[in-house]
Amino acid sequence: QLLQAKVSFVDQANTKFPGWQNNKKSPGPELQKLQSEFDQGLEKLSRSYKVSSLDTFYDFNILKSDAKVGAIAFYDGRLLALDPQTGVVFNLLTESKNGSILGSQDKFKNGKFLDFSGDQISVFNSEGIFGYPKTIALKKTDDWGNILQMKMFAGNIYLLSSDKSMIWKYIATDNGYSDLKKYLGEGLSLNFSKVVDFAIDGQVYVLSGSGNIAKFSGGLPQDFIIKGLIEPLSKPVAIYTSDKTQNIYILDNLNRVVVIDKKGNYQSQYILAASPSLLAPSIAADETLKKIFLLSGSKIYSIESVLHKGQRV
Repeated sequence: QLLQAKVSFVDQANTKFPGWQNNKKSPGPELQKLQSEFDQGLEKLSRSYKVSSLDTFYDFNILKSDAKVGAIAFYDGRLLALDPQTGVVFNLLTESKNGSILGSQDKFKNGKFLDFSGDQISVFNSEGIFGYPKTIALKKTDDWGNILQMKMFAGNIYLLSSDKSMIWKYIATDNGYSDLKKYLGEGLSLNFSKVVDFAIDGQVYVLSGSGNIAKFSGGLPQDFIIKGLIEPLSKPVAIYTSDKTQNIYILDNLNRVVVIDKKGNYQSQYILAASPSLLAPSIAADETLKKIFLLSGSKIYSIESVLHKGQRV
């Protein structure tokens, strides 16, 4: 279809404007109109959308002056944000845009990662993992290795270790958490040296800087290939999905968002013509609102996602 569209455009241009390809002058209004119609048709066919500017969805400076958000977590209409300088956690209900300060903890200062499950929040910093409102302290151990990301799912805590090529797991108990356990099955030969992020929806998706996604279920590898993507991922930095979304969202090179379904099929992409200079390697999506969220400084920016047949976005 894309090839047919291009051939059709060239044929029309050759018919109406002979020699247009060799003309070094600026195209006239008729040719510009034809080009614009072609670009719009190509965008629709390829589901590749140019985003001229990002919308400011929410600014946490409304709640606290000089806020600097270092990490966000989103699930089912609720977005939490951490200011690592002060240890303040912000709460934002995305449908109403009702924001509040949830609280602050000294142990949350210098926090690198943030996530939540139900009412329980976990923050990861150089000393370990600390929780609220249930007070927990999982001290850092050499067994962890180099932790690239922390996630929560069903109350449990998961850690992605690059040098150990391992996903660690702490299981929630009545009194806190279990001892450190391996999520991945025994005997697997894996190399996580190039991984950059992971996401969990019951299955686990591990994103590599090379553009591949490794999928695991119950700790065992599953077949997963990205299909139909016209331009491969060049420098992916973040991935998002949950058990409340139908799709997987990938932030590529801080200037492109790629959407695939959970079978790996390409759905759409959003090319950022201009993005904030301090855009963080974070991404989330609210499929009910049809919004994709990005982070920079104190602000949550949004992209309006496009509704496709049979899909929420």
